[in-house]
Amino acid sequence: MGRVIVPLYDSFDIPALEFISESTQMNTLFFESNKIKEAKLILKSDRCKAKYVICTDDTNDKDIEEIRALDKHVFKWSEFLLHSKDENLELEYHNNNLDDICIILHTSGSTGVPKGVCLTNRNLLVQMEIVGKEIARYGLNNENCENYSFLP
Repeated sequence: MGRVIVPLYDSFDIPALEFISESTQMNTLFFESNKIKEAKLILKSDRCKAKYVICTDDTNDKDIEEIRALDKHVFKWSEFLLHSKDENLELEYHNNNLDDICIILHTSGSTGVPKGVCLTNRNLLVQMEIVGKEIARYGLNNENCENYSFLP
């Protein structure tokens, strides 16, 4: 199985983020600099086993050093792109099968812990095909139209 995407939504509180990190055995955390506070709280938790941390935009060096002090490998996006083929990073590419899990979407956890829904590569490809056909069917494939689809 290849890498699995696990989106972490703004609506999740810290306990929910810790639970998701632990239950999915997350080993890499991507975050934007405006979420540094939440990222540091998750990474400080005993429940989070992530070894690699990638900031997708500019963050200050003080925050990066604080995360490195947690024994994490931290990269700014530009560094990640340069070093992503380093064998020691364990970020190798995988040949995925259609029935491999591609993404795990979690509920809000409003009635307890968040529950994950696993979507396969096949599921996402079929959804894209259906959306493409519907766009063509209704003539929505011009530059003045926008489409946003999140949950299948």
